[in-house]
Amino acid sequence: MSSRIVNMTVPEALLKEADEVARAEGRTRSELFREAVRRYVRSGAGARKDSKPLLARLARLAVKGPRIAADDIDKILYRRRSGR
Repeated sequence: MSSRIVNMTVPEALLKEADEVARAEGRTRSELFREAVRRYVRSGAGARKDSKPLLARLARLAVKGPRIAADDIDKILYRRRSGR
């Protein structure tokens, strides 16, 4: 399986907690984040039929630009899901 480097913004406090968990489990930060994403995707959490096109569009924008902060993406998704 091929891999890609992904840059993301994580709140400082959450990153600190993640690093502590990774250290306690003898994992790297990347391994911990991969596992978290894998579990989230498999659980179907947050996956809604109407949000898939929007998520695909946001993924394309993240690769091609413009730069969108993670907090802004969260706000866009929240507004979309709440019908605002």
